[in-house]
Amino acid sequence: CQPVCRAVAECGVWSAPGPPNQVLCNEYDAGGGIGKHLDGPLFYPLAGVLSLETQATIEFSPCEGGGAPCRVLLMPRSLLLFSKDAYQKFHHAIEPLTSDSPPYLNGAALPRGLPAEMPRGRRVSLTVRCVERVVDDDAVIISSAAAQERRRKRAQFE
Repeated sequence: CQPVCRAVAECGVWSAPGPPNQVLCNEYDAGGGIGKHLDGPLFYPLAGVLSLETQATIEFSPCEGGGAPCRVLLMPRSLLLFSKDAYQKFHHAIEPLTSDSPPYLNGAALPRGLPAEMPRGRRVSLTVRCVERVVDDDAVIISSAAAQERRRKRAQFE
């Protein structure tokens, strides 16, 4: 986790007050996707998606008011950062498709000569974020039995 967080922070595009401190690794089989979602309030409103092995199309759709989704092609070894309105006011998803085809919002930035339809293979995604809000374990009200069990588990690591 630390080498990835450090590399993203040092490349000069990470704009959160602190460096990223979480990397979530997901593997998707050919044709795999992830449903429409928001990343939520535990994180600083900036996320990075590092795509590895094959491409996929991520769609951003407005949370309110409808409207057409924006489609961005994630090429292998690419890093997509999204923040502000894109993070807070748009759901994002990757449809479970076996191939990707235009149009793409980032079409002008893509290599020339891409095929009109690109089959998807296995994809690994590293999602990089900054966890901001955590609950202090000691602030949570729990039963005495649960507190005793927590102390027992912690003692195993000391």
